[in-house]
Amino acid sequence: MLLGLRDQFCRKKDQLVRTASEPYTGPRRDPADVATNTYDRDLALGMASSEQNVLYEIEEALNRIRSGTYGRCELTRQAYPAGALEGDSLDTFYRRSRT
Repeated sequence: MLLGLRDQFCRKKDQLVRTASEPYTGPRRDPADVATNTYDRDLALGMASSEQNVLYEIEEALNRIRSGTYGRCELTRQAYPAGALEGDSLDTFYRRSRT
């Protein structure tokens, strides 16, 4: 599941970076076109940054699986109750109020 998510987010991030890197080909004198292009580029880069953050969390979850600490609270080191990770498999802290 996490490997599939990682691949999906990698592809999405790569596409956003490609979109943000495309050269502007519109009229250079029209301020509205330049502003729209700048906004679109900034939006794509912001989304790519968010995708990178998720990729980091996925890699950390994979590292926890490898080290045998996946499914344990980072603060208390106690195992999560059964089913606690079903909603968010990248969660690293557990609060009893969630269950």
